[in-house]
Amino acid sequence: MNEEKTSMHAYLAWGGVALFFLYQYVLRIAPGLVEPELRSAFFMTANDFSTLGSFFMFIYALVQIPCGLLIDRLGVKRVVLSSILLCLVGNGLLIIGNSLWEAQVSRIFMGLGSACGYIGCMKVAADSFPSSNRSFFMGAALTLGLFGPLLAAKPLVHLIETTSWHYAFTVLYL
Repeated sequence: MNEEKTSMHAYLAWGGVALFFLYQYVLRIAPGLVEPELRSAFFMTANDFSTLGSFFMFIYALVQIPCGLLIDRLGVKRVVLSSILLCLVGNGLLIIGNSLWEAQVSRIFMGLGSACGYIGCMKVAADSFPSSNRSFFMGAALTLGLFGPLLAAKPLVHLIETTSWHYAFTVLYL
């Protein structure tokens, strides 16, 4: 990285990937906000519901290293756009699904898509910013992502209470 002036493109790229990291974090916690509604809609027991989180986190953890390799080989833009698409497909499948296995598959897609959110932020920061600023952008991305559930939980719960979980997840789809 040239230690001179950082281009606007670098800031926009970092901001876009950081917003994706925030979005995927909201998707990660959203089913917990609608647990009774999801259990009723998909006729789940408590054990069945716990598989939704398990499938998401197992896939998320398993794909971290391959995701880093893919970002190095294919580039941040391609991998992040593919990841956003996987998250949207997973969320869409949860919205239109009506069985436990469809909900589980949707969480697998979301876990696959979410895996590169923070890795993408770190790659953009490492490649686009001077070494004196990299740690700031990496930490800012992590902070932004972790604030996602804090900022989204209350409005999302309000939306769920005033409409339905389908509508709330459709809003997350947009």
